[in-house]
Amino acid sequence: MKHFLLDKDLEGYRMNDPLESKLNQLILDNLPYAVVSCRLPDFSFEYVNPATLDLLGYSREEFLDHSALDLVHPEDMDLVEAVIAANLPLGSGNLEVRYRKKDGSYLWLEVTGTIVPRTHEDSAVIIISHDISAKKLAESHLQHQLSVQDILLETSKAFNNITVEGIDDLIHATLRSICCFDGSEHSYVLLFSDDQYTISRVYEWCQEGIPAGMQQFKGMPVNSLPWWNNRVQEVNDILITPTVPADSQDSGHTSGKTMPVAQSQLVVPMFLEERIMGFLGFDTVSKPKTWSKEDSMMLESVAQIIVRALQRKQYVEALQSSENYYRTIFETTGAASMIIEEDMTISMVNENCVRLTGYGQEELVGTSLFDLVPANRVTALQEYFNSLPDHSGDAPLLYMTQITGRDEKQRKGAVHLEIIPGTGKYVLTFTDLTEFNRIDRALKTISTINLAMINAEKETDLLRSVCELIVELGGYALAWVGYLRPDQQYKIQPIANAGTDGGYLAKLNIRLTDERRGNGPTANAVRSGLPVVTPDFKQAASFRPWLKDALRRGFKSSLDIPLVEDGKVFGVIGIYANQIDAFDDQEQKLLANIADNLAYAIMALRTRGEMNQTARDLEKSLEKMQRILMQSVSALAAALSTRDPYTAEHQKKVVQLAAAIAAEIGLSRDQIEGLEVAGNLHDIGKIHVPLEILSKPGKLTDIEFSYVKTHSQSGYDIIKDIEFPWPVAEIVLQHHERLDGSGYPQGLSGDQILLEARIIAVADVVEAMASHRPYRPALGIEAGLEEITKHKGVLYDAAVVEACCRLFRELGFNWED
Repeated sequence: MKHFLLDKDLEGYRMNDPLESKLNQLILDNLPYAVVSCRLPDFSFEYVNPATLDLLGYSREEFLDHSALDLVHPEDMDLVEAVIAANLPLGSGNLEVRYRKKDGSYLWLEVTGTIVPRTHEDSAVIIISHDISAKKLAESHLQHQLSVQDILLETSKAFNNITVEGIDDLIHATLRSICCFDGSEHSYVLLFSDDQYTISRVYEWCQEGIPAGMQQFKGMPVNSLPWWNNRVQEVNDILITPTVPADSQDSGHTSGKTMPVAQSQLVVPMFLEERIMGFLGFDTVSKPKTWSKEDSMMLESVAQIIVRALQRKQYVEALQSSENYYRTIFETTGAASMIIEEDMTISMVNENCVRLTGYGQEELVGTSLFDLVPANRVTALQEYFNSLPDHSGDAPLLYMTQITGRDEKQRKGAVHLEIIPGTGKYVLTFTDLTEFNRIDRALKTISTINLAMINAEKETDLLRSVCELIVELGGYALAWVGYLRPDQQYKIQPIANAGTDGGYLAKLNIRLTDERRGNGPTANAVRSGLPVVTPDFKQAASFRPWLKDALRRGFKSSLDIPLVEDGKVFGVIGIYANQIDAFDDQEQKLLANIADNLAYAIMALRTRGEMNQTARDLEKSLEKMQRILMQSVSALAAALSTRDPYTAEHQKKVVQLAAAIAAEIGLSRDQIEGLEVAGNLHDIGKIHVPLEILSKPGKLTDIEFSYVKTHSQSGYDIIKDIEFPWPVAEIVLQHHERLDGSGYPQGLSGDQILLEARIIAVADVVEAMASHRPYRPALGIEAGLEEITKHKGVLYDAAVVEACCRLFRELGFNWED
């Protein structure tokens, strides 16, 4: 049974027995893929090529002591058994599985198995695979990125939509959900008092079995916190600490107050307008933990979301007890606020509203609320106000709409309404969600595009799909991908696009060598290897060559992102929008992430294509070698000489002597020809015997000699299914059998042994004793003749022995050079 690992795209290829010939084995031994073989039904290994050993780190002997199932990750065994059960009857199957290396670590392998029958009772499974650990790691990293983005998005939405009364519960729920996501066991929020002298509020969540310990700090001085307190307050950053050193824990502690013992700790400062408001902390108690860059960034963002929500809660609580309730809202809410009269006119606005709209207070007061709303949304907003219940409710009301400022930019956001008791007036607070929606749009685009990249099979389909998704999900006017063509004066050639084109891309004509058209935003992105944003085409002198065509199609701004692999730019993604200043810093980062992932996906597809072509070339080569196998017996024997020159020379001489003996006793020319073929292959099984045993200068141990004795059976296994016109495989199998039954491997006796095998047995002994061997000098012809004469009729065929002696002593036989 033989087992080998190749690229998955050879799945469709089948061979009768890839290890039946030395030529095929030489190819497998030198393949860059791992190649092994195992026996059914126990999947024990029989063959392993060097690439497998290099990949997994085992020696050949260590590896062959295992079965294919021994090295499978325990968590993957159910999948493996299911695939075996489903596919063995079909003769093939494939899966992705983790395989254990010698050092105990695991590699992800993509594996294809194929059943190869050898006899009625004996079958082999050929398993073809390659290392996909990098791909799995990339997929895992990508999935983690998407999960982080989803958590951040959902957290932001939850705090934006929660009422003030529910903020405390939502903070606790958020601490719990983030710990469950990243594996932390304890989390907390510590808030400072207004004077930043004491701890004013504590939120805490603990995994079951871990005691809470942070409430003890409530009301205590801030400097009673552990040693990291001052360090975090000094920088606007996060601090990651492993286990807190014992000599640091006493510094600044109030007697009897200690932190829960932590193996690892991450503390995030909570800032608001450059003023530290408190800390957000995460601990592990049972084992050490590290936080990735993405996780740290997520926790920073969560800290800011929580602190803004707490500020809103603080303002509302303060306002509810204030005589100047609504005036305080205007001045301290941090959002654009106004008082709306019953006739929908604006009677009061705060400074945030002035900044948001760009209008002065005198311009806003006395105008209608509907004047700030886009015309296509006025009717819907009027219907909303008409549908409100009588002014008796005291809960905030929420409505999504848009507000247009002096600059004519439309800002989408949430309108929070509070009814002033006893009046027909409203306090309206507008929360600008324009940037949030933009990021939300980009995040959805990234998630969908990344899934498309994972499932892509062809490069052109991948590029087209990415462009379509950028336009569809991102809401952009045009997206295109271009490749740099060094052979065409470094032209940037559009390859795929989606959205509004109208012949625009055909007129780009961007060449880095062109003085005028080689210095635009796209060329600069390719030349610098960095994203280039053009916020307003009309104001960008470098965009002049394309300005007229762009404005004619409604394009006003763009983002050009280079595609980079191993530090070298090979292409660019161009994204066009119908608004000026359409790409802020956060959106640029998110879209640059798309470009990075696309570059990786393109290179992965190209690598896969190259591997597919290599596989096809290999298949053609193997088919050709199978056709000429019968004409390659001598080459197969010669191949043995590259590994063991003594055995190769020995086979050559045995053929000469055996043919002469056969002629002497009267065998036909056809029999002699078959004998020569068998002689050339009679020791081919020694290719499975370790070279250190074959070339050992001293006497072999019993174990070593028993290993050598397997070469008859191994040789038979290699050639048994080749349809020679003579019983070549049986001759190879029997050439160490003896007349009295003392030989091996089957213990045959007398006429059970083929005559050709009896001839090779005599020629084998005489040549071996007459020639030099690594473990002794040559003994000479006479010593060999004496040996066979001594055991004539007992071990060796009498007629064959007599013919051999006549050849040397009477007919002057000599071996040819």
